[in-house]
Amino acid sequence: MPHGGPDYGVGAPKATVYRLQDMAELAVRLGSIVSFDRRGDVVWLDDFEDNIAKWDVSVIGGGSSAALSTDRPHSGNKSAKLTCATGTSPEVQLVKMFPYPILSGVGFEVAVCGYTSFDYLLADIVLANGTTITTARARYNPVAQTLQYLGADGNYHTIDTGVALVTGYNLYNRIKLVSDLAAGKLNRLLYNERSYDLSAYTAYTGASSAGPYLTVVIKVVGHTGDTDVVYVDDVIVTQNEP
Repeated sequence: MPHGGPDYGVGAPKATVYRLQDMAELAVRLGSIVSFDRRGDVVWLDDFEDNIAKWDVSVIGGGSSAALSTDRPHSGNKSAKLTCATGTSPEVQLVKMFPYPILSGVGFEVAVCGYTSFDYLLADIVLANGTTITTARARYNPVAQTLQYLGADGNYHTIDTGVALVTGYNLYNRIKLVSDLAAGKLNRLLYNERSYDLSAYTAYTGASSAGPYLTVVIKVVGHTGDTDVVYVDDVIVTQNEP
């Protein structure tokens, strides 16, 4: 029984080009923002090219705001400019809600440009089922240069130290948090070239009648008395993460 393909098939040699075997690579070459970590199946993404109305925005501190900006985009022409203005621990928070999912590994990726220093950046994956609410959270402190996760005990635990964030340039850092929703656990955290295995840790869970729904949250906490600016771009939510 013959095997293989015809001489003119996908396996045929070429002189000047290479045959693409990976459709994800083809998508990236055509401009897809899913270029940092391609694991998981994309559920939703936002490159902030059209509007910010698809997010629920909440702020603390007079003058704090979230708006589209052409100042420092990561891809395309725009990004979301989060401004933490005056007040005590001013905050800007972006929230996106989804219907309750089939439980699997869910990923939440965001590109961040810290134009000025700030206190904290938080990335949350929140699952509410009508009885309990589970929060997988990563927190970055650019001053202490620490990456932390929110533990089942409600406290923050340090994953790594000496994690620098270059500010003041058009440099975006990529962060991706993955949570195993079926098991109620964290899974892994990516920060640029660094990868951390968090699969041994249980996510924080509390009683709540909210839901059922899935939510992702980006929050920036600024310095008290300062005006801190953080640009956010290329948000990606995935499911079926390995």
